[in-house]
Amino acid sequence: MVYLHSDWMTDTATILKGTGIGTAVTGAVLLWSQENPLAALILMLFVLALADWVTGVAKAQRMGVEVVSARLKTKLIELGLYCAAIAAAFAVVIIAQAATGSGMVSGILPYVMDVVIIALCYVELVSILENLEVALGVDSMASVYVVRPIRKLLTFQLKTWERKIDEVTREGEAK
Repeated sequence: MVYLHSDWMTDTATILKGTGIGTAVTGAVLLWSQENPLAALILMLFVLALADWVTGVAKAQRMGVEVVSARLKTKLIELGLYCAAIAAAFAVVIIAQAATGSGMVSGILPYVMDVVIIALCYVELVSILENLEVALGVDSMASVYVVRPIRKLLTFQLKTWERKIDEVTREGEAK
């Protein structure tokens, strides 16, 4: 059971118990991911989804938007859709293996699940950067010189970023 009120933070036994459970689960997942490289990608996807959720809440607070359960449920729906996309990719690979009869698939098919998970990770990473840009403040130095350039690079918007830098440089020279 998870408590979300302030008394929970003062209960040291609950914190230690939660930390121990979290450590055990993380250790089990890491051991599993050593045997199955695909598990590491899935773990990365869900870590990015969690980070996106946290930065989304920070963005909402920065913008003065009330964080309500209806908005938080959208992340759970999104995670369900991610699971469905991964399952669909898995089904494509299984069907292809069954069609060959030998159980071996050549070409690009063995990498279908990897590509799907990496694409979902990309979406989450861009969303995290968009949330951070607002949560840190659109005009903050961290946002302007770190977050925004990385986001522009990842979303292939280099030309617009380059033009913006030229405009800022010209404005600075004019002053």
